[in-house]
Order: sequence, then C-alpha cells, then structure tokens
Amino acid sequence: MSEMDFKIIQHKKARLMNPVLIEALPGIGNVARIAGDYLIDTLKAKKIITIYSNTFPNSVFINKSSLIELPKMELYQWRDEKNKRDLLILVGDAQPSNEKDSYFLSKKLFELAKELKAKQIITMGGIGLRVMPEKNVVHGAATEEYLVKKLQSLGAVCDGNKTVGMIFGAAGLLMAYAKLEKIPAISLLAETFGHPQHLGFKASKNILEILCDYLDIELDFTKINKEIAKIKKREKSIIDEDLKKSMEFQNLFKKDTRYIG
Repeated sequence: MSEMDFKIIQHKKARLMNPVLIEALPGIGNVARIAGDYLIDTLKAKKIITIYSNTFPNSVFINKSSLIELPKMELYQWRDEKNKRDLLILVGDAQPSNEKDSYFLSKKLFELAKELKAKQIITMGGIGLRVMPEKNVVHGAATEEYLVKKLQSLGAVCDGNKTVGMIFGAAGLLMAYAKLEKIPAISLLAETFGHPQHLGFKASKNILEILCDYLDIELDFTKINKEIAKIKKREKSIIDEDLKKSMEFQNLFKKDTRYIG
C-alpha cells in the first residue's frame, strides 16, 4: 500500500477529552454532509485533520482561483465544556464507489477514531423516497439495546428492519467496526426525497434536533430554517418538471406501439 491509500495531515495537535466521533459524509440528499457542515459552522469547530485517499473518485475540483484540489475528508473539533467532552465531526467530498474501497476506508477511519480514543461513534444519513415526504421521519439503529431505547425516547423510529434493513457505506461500516471493538455507536437516518437534484436540508434539521437532544447540546437553527424556506420553490419546480416528463413519456408510449423498453 502506498501512502496515498490513506494520507493524514494533522493541522493541530489537540488534547482531546472523552471524544465522540460524528460521521457526516455525503450520501442520499447530502443529508449527513449538510448536518455536519451546519454543526461545524454553527459551533465554530476547528479543523484538526485532513485525509486524502486514492479510494476517492478519480477526479479533482477546480476552485474559484482556478487551482485544483484533491477530494478529501476533514475532521473538526469542538469542545463541549458543559458535558466535558470533544465532538469530532468528520465531513468529506466523497465516499468510495466500490465495496472493497469502502471497507478499506471505513476501517482506516475507525482506526483513526481508536487512535483518538473515541468513546462513542455517531453516524448519519438519508433514506431516499420516490416522493417528497410530508414529514422527515428519523430512523435509528444502534450497537446496544440501551442505545436503541434512548433513541426511541428522543423520537427516533426504531422498528427493527421493517423500514430500514441495511445501512451502506461508512455510516454502516463504522458502526460494525465499533460493535466488534465494543465501542457504543448509533446511526440516525432521515427520510428525504431521493431525487438526484434534491438537497435534504429539512431532513438534516430533523436529524440535528434528535442529535442535539441525544448529546445534550444547543444549536441555533436560524440559518438552516432560511435554507429550508429558500429551496421549497426549487423543489416544487423539480417535481413539476419530473411530472411533466412522466406524462410525456406515457403519451409517447400510448401513441407509439413500437416502443420497446
């Protein structure tokens, strides 16, 4: 393995206190990433680590200055003085696209969490629905029964595998590695519109509300409320356009019996 398989750059040597790792990597509706970025911005968390890996997509980003940047993950630290612990928030530009790389990267991230002496791991994600949900239900899963009961008491739906049967990517694998090492872990997954153009701000807020209760922290939701209001019109136009295309397709099928598909 070369060093670029998993390269860590440490920006700040931090003395951590009872750290809790919060995974907020991109996925359906970008729900976890939005929630992670909001935590970082609102809490004014400080970046302590950048991670590069050749398991990320084989592309680079061009920034506003026309300079290229590799895809990366970043770890931020926020000191929770009230509860005498640090929150470590992991965000990133991408996740691996194949299973082997996903396992490799998740294991490396878990090893980093152990090196930082994480006392607990929290993962987040979205559940894609074919229609816009009227209410963004948050589902919960955990490595221990007492954690499931805790999530239920906070309003998360924990109904076995009736609704959620699998958790893909780092959100699931980090919990699996945590369970093997007997480190408590939970996952919060919010229902959201599964359209590729949809950004799940509302679902992210619903996760954050339960997360704040779980961690006993306070968060100002003013900015995310503004974003939710802003994208409502955009979401309606996306749905209307999709409905129009669907009707055109159905009319084409009715008129042209040669269509094979």
